[in-house]
Amino acid sequence: MKPPLSATQQELLKKLLARPGAKALASSSIPRQPKLAHYPLSFAQQRFWMASQLELEMPAYTIVRAFRLTGKLDIAVLEKSFAELMKRHSVLRTTFQESEEGPVQVVVEDVVCPFSRVDLTSAGPEGRKHALAELLRQQAHTPFDLHHGPLARFVLAALSDHEYALLVALHHIVTDDWSTQILFRELSALYRNLSSGETLPLAKLPIEYTDFAVWQRRLIQEDKLSSQVAYWKQKLVDLPSPLNLPARTRPAEPSVTCARVSLPVTKELWESVRSLCQTSKATLFEVLLTAFEVLLAYYTGEDDIVIATVVSNRDREELEPLAGCLINTVLLRVKLADSPTFTVVLKQARESILDAQNNKDVPFEHLLEVLQAGRAGTHAPLAQVLFVLQNAHDACLSLPGISVEPIAREHWASTFDLTLAPEQTGDGLNIVLCYNTALFEEQTVQRMLEHYWRILEALVANPEQ
Repeated sequence: MKPPLSATQQELLKKLLARPGAKALASSSIPRQPKLAHYPLSFAQQRFWMASQLELEMPAYTIVRAFRLTGKLDIAVLEKSFAELMKRHSVLRTTFQESEEGPVQVVVEDVVCPFSRVDLTSAGPEGRKHALAELLRQQAHTPFDLHHGPLARFVLAALSDHEYALLVALHHIVTDDWSTQILFRELSALYRNLSSGETLPLAKLPIEYTDFAVWQRRLIQEDKLSSQVAYWKQKLVDLPSPLNLPARTRPAEPSVTCARVSLPVTKELWESVRSLCQTSKATLFEVLLTAFEVLLAYYTGEDDIVIATVVSNRDREELEPLAGCLINTVLLRVKLADSPTFTVVLKQARESILDAQNNKDVPFEHLLEVLQAGRAGTHAPLAQVLFVLQNAHDACLSLPGISVEPIAREHWASTFDLTLAPEQTGDGLNIVLCYNTALFEEQTVQRMLEHYWRILEALVANPEQ
């Protein structure tokens, strides 16, 4: 079953399809490749591979999800479900090797499922709490071996009778947030089928991730993205210097350790934001991004703002059910000279988002090569600030007879200095600001978050100011 599009995604899709040439590249399907000894890396995989060679990959590129399971769990069936998941998605059985052609990915046919069990039942309540927190920390900070694999870890910790913690750790080189939703949905279906004796198979995958990697490389080699490359070269000409944020002196060695502060939006402000989206025919993403741009201009005194965001390269039907890293980083640039109104900034933000979406097929890694813009010093290239809008209910794990509750993550890592990541829930919004702890004091970031709230209030109260 395809994951449903949110209202924001549906509105954005309509806008994109209405633009000239929006369907041109999506019209051709991705061909299946014959079985080979090895395959090229996708551009996203290439970035992670290079980071691993420089020992920069951990823990920024480890994705961890954890759940508390309560009920009569069939552990043998759960382990078998994970094994079936690895058989189904070859990207979970992929290793990365050096060759004369450079790094390549190799699909391993037979892999022992990396499922392990931990018994924490003998500890008291406080002991279990601390032991579980340490287990989560270990999973977030233990590096993966890209050469030998596997690049996934599944850990089941017994807490008491019929109470468990399930920890899933995956290297970003084989997954992304959309993929984790796919994997948990399919894990749920496999567990349900195996535990009930049903033989209802999952729909066959149309292609493998290796097919996507080969296809993506050919787009570049055959110069099929020349118009998109030209757009980015024009858009990013004369980029401003890195944002002058209220941070400490940047350390000589790069750090990816992050913390986060959050602030739930009141019901009144949330309703006002939604009303503004309707009256201005803007998406929630556009409105929240606009407020963030104003915040950054306020703190830096600069009027040329560049923010990174992440887009999914799943606008082809064959890519929708595929696990693997299919995201791309794009840049949003707006100029706030001459004291524009909120409405003007919102219009700029909208155009920037639509143009970025319309030119999102150029891999960010290739763009860095074209612009000769590698990492400058210890800050991320081209943009040091990230904006992402998250759905807080993206777990998608549902096991029959089991109560499933996500366990909040306490350990964060990012290659960006600041990340504004609002979480949209079913009935509200939680504003989250992640920050590099080597650069920012917590009270500074907390103050920035409060000022973002005030800017949102001012925006919805009078967009023409």
